[in-house]
Amino acid sequence: MAARVLLPLLILDWYLQFRDAIEAQGREDDLIEAVRRHDHDLMTIWVNGLLYLGTTAALETLASLAASGPDEACRRLAAHALKAKDQVKPLTATLQ
Repeated sequence: MAARVLLPLLILDWYLQFRDAIEAQGREDDLIEAVRRHDHDLMTIWVNGLLYLGTTAALETLASLAASGPDEACRRLAAHALKAKDQVKPLTATLQ
C-alpha cells in the first residue's frame, strides 16, 4: 500500500526537479547537447527529457535524431517518442 503512494511522489519529485533544472534555469541547450553527444546508455533519459520539455527546439532535435541518429536503436527511440508527443503534456504548458 505504501508503494502505491510513494511511487507517484517520487515521480512528482523527479518531474519538479527536471522542470526546474531544464526550463526554469534555461538549460534546454544542455539537454539538446547531451543528445548530440550520444551517450548511448543515457539516451532514454535525454529523449524523454526532450519529449516532456516539448519546445520547438526539443522536438526538432528528436526529429533529427529519428531521421539520422548514430544508430538504429536511438533512431527508433526518438521516433517512438515523437509518436507519443500528443499524449504527453509538455513541461512548458505546466509553467504558464
